[in-house]
Amino acid sequence: MRKAAQITGAALIAAVLMTGCSSGSDDKDGKKDEAKPARSAGQSAAPSEGAKGAGAEDKLISSPGGAYLAQSAEGPVALTIVAGQAALASDGGKRTCSGTVSGKSLTLKCSDGGDKRTRGIIEKSDATSMVVSWEGGPKETFARQSGGAKLPGLPKLGG
Repeated sequence: MRKAAQITGAALIAAVLMTGCSSGSDDKDGKKDEAKPARSAGQSAAPSEGAKGAGAEDKLISSPGGAYLAQSAEGPVALTIVAGQAALASDGGKRTCSGTVSGKSLTLKCSDGGDKRTRGIIEKSDATSMVVSWEGGPKETFARQSGGAKLPGLPKLGG
């Protein structure tokens, strides 16, 4: 179990790093698109309550950002959402996916080319958990990991 957590943690970290480093510009001059304001790392891609109204459904998913962990038949499933970007690691770290979060929708692309857990709807998100219903797959309840996901036994970097 400890080895699976190490592999899953390493895969999740790699997926998050690759997702964060993959942004680029199609502009040949190297200029950023000035029409789009940049989001800071703390901002969520989900609309704020004021943007869509103050309905109960909007309040539940107004800021799903964070690190989450669920248990499946294949083992732990780690999902991290930061500034509109998502990374998922499952199947003992053998499967990594990255993509975007827009409102209630998760859209991921996986390194193995498969389509399991690539499109999901966030049904509920609160301070302790998030429920995701995957297209053609299971509905999973993820527990929010406070203070970031603490993964035992990972080697220290840079030191």
